[in-house]
Amino acid sequence: MIVDKMYFITIFSTIQTNNKQISKSQITVPCEVEFRNKPYLIAYKEIIDGSLSSHSVIKIYSDNLIIISRSGDHLVDFIFEKDKNHKCSYITKFALIELKIFTHKIIFKIEKDSCYIELVYSISSNGLIFSKNKIVINVKEENDNV
Repeated sequence: MIVDKMYFITIFSTIQTNNKQISKSQITVPCEVEFRNKPYLIAYKEIIDGSLSSHSVIKIYSDNLIIISRSGDHLVDFIFEKDKNHKCSYITKFALIELKIFTHKIIFKIEKDSCYIELVYSISSNGLIFSKNKIVINVKEENDNV
């Protein structure tokens, strides 16, 4: 991955479960980007309590296909493709969980030194929808105003 500028990624997520409980989270961490060739790549690490929790890579193939791969405490490839279901294996220390991801909406915008992604999707397993989720991802070049 070619890195010629410093970027930060901010990820805001909202999860609404079947019993209408809503949880929200937000992180901002440094990231590496490659916007020269497709798939566009965004890579970042999440550190929790001083140790690496996960390493994530976002691959943007088109306006309608984005894959987020995570490794670390758990392994998973989330495939987001508008109006389609994709199976994924979520591997944790304790179990393998088979999930289906149905993507309702993808918004992807790229500018000179920034990127915006919005994903709205449902997670299900064995025919039962667990949650409806929204992730908003902003990638911006670091500048003196940050």
